Order: sequence, then structure tokens, then C-alpha cells
Amino acid sequence: MTGIWTAAVLALGLSTGCKQAANARHVGTVSVVAVHSTLSEIQDTEGKLVCGRVGAPPEPVCVPDVTHRQIAGKLAQAFQLDADLARAVRAMPTDAPTPAQVFELVAQVNALIKDIMALIPDSPAKTQLGDKIAWVRSHPDKQFAEVDRREKLGESDIYRIWRL
Repeated sequence: MTGIWTAAVLALGLSTGCKQAANARHVGTVSVVAVHSTLSEIQDTEGKLVCGRVGAPPEPVCVPDVTHRQIAGKLAQAFQLDADLARAVRAMPTDAPTPAQVFELVAQVNALIKDIMALIPDSPAKTQLGDKIAWVRSHPDKQFAEVDRREKLGESDIYRIWRL
């Protein structure tokens, strides 16, 4: 289920490539925002679940301190990749196709998000986090609707890569 949440966020715009009305840089920018928002939401939610913190749930659904440190390390890596992704998108010429580096960075962030979500114990808070992430996928923007259409038709190579 984690893979679905992650792919939902990260497949937002990049899977449409430069074949859509929106240029690749715009699509990349939307993806950068989605990646950053997802990482921030994961960080905020996980921080509230750390065992012993005020308001944290009891064991076994809280995040032990050792696991919290693992997650923090993975989040630090993911936020660094997020910054690299933003720089790569910013450097894209407006009318150029999306460079392979952008897809590679998104795939790396995706892998870290999957790892992080696997470390968070199953709980209502984790389910809510997944729902928040998945909401981005159902946003009623035409661009997102086009991604849905392309995925149903199997036209999205990058989406298939992210699902691995």
C-alpha cells in the first residue's frame, strides 16, 4: 500500500512528460512541490508518533527512538534529493524535455519514502498520512486527470519505474 501512496504523489506530473499542453518545466515544478509537501507531511506525522513524546500513541503504534533516528536519516537524504530536484527543474529551459536526472532524483526520493513508510508502525495516524498523500493524486486539476488517463492506458514509463 505504501508504494501506491508514494507513486500517487510522485507520478503527478512527470509521467506526462513534455507531450502535454503544460511544458516540462511546469510539470517538473508541480512535482517538486508535491515531493516537498509529501516529505514535510511525513516528517510532521512521524514526529508526533515518537514514543514518549506528549500526545504520541502508546506502544506498539508509536515510533521507537531508534526507528525515529533511522527515519530522520532517511528524511535528511530525501530532503537533500528534494533540493537537488528543485535545482534541476529550475535549470531546465522552458521548452526542453524533462532531463533523465529529474526522473532519477524522483525515483531516489520515492525509494526513501517507501523505506520510511515501512518503518512507521501501522496505526490510524499512518493510514491518515497515506490518505493525505493519496489526496494529491485525486486533485481535480486537468493535469492530474491526464496522468490518470495515461496510467490507465499504460502510457507512463516513469510511473512503471516508480512502482518497482
